[in-house]
Amino acid sequence: MKSKLIYICGPITGMPNGNKSLFEKAENWYVNRGNMIINPHNVSHYMGDVPEMLIVKDELASITTVVDFIALLPGWKDSRYGLVEVAVGLACGIPFIKAFSFDKVYPTIKIMAYGSKGSKTLGKENCKPAKETFGVPV
Repeated sequence: MKSKLIYICGPITGMPNGNKSLFEKAENWYVNRGNMIINPHNVSHYMGDVPEMLIVKDELASITTVVDFIALLPGWKDSRYGLVEVAVGLACGIPFIKAFSFDKVYPTIKIMAYGSKGSKTLGKENCKPAKETFGVPV
């Protein structure tokens, strides 16, 4: 397999040490197989002491422009930014893989609308990237 650029997606906030050891293990797993990685912990490291939103914008820009796969760590559904990263990946047709493998996965998302009268589920489905759903090349 040709070298790929893989974004690692998973929970950070509220996890012991920001879940850094699991992200590093996933990074090493893919790098040892000849791939390149975008690890959110490294993004915040090279950007320095900047507002969190700038880091998020940089990560989302990477997903929308250069990423070949998004690797989903356990617990990604419990991550506020993980959900955003998955939504952006789906919108851009990025394939998803189970972390520590190249097995394709299709994230299940639940779309909610919130208003003054409470919340309403707008849709829940197993999603496939645009490439597989519509035959659009990515």
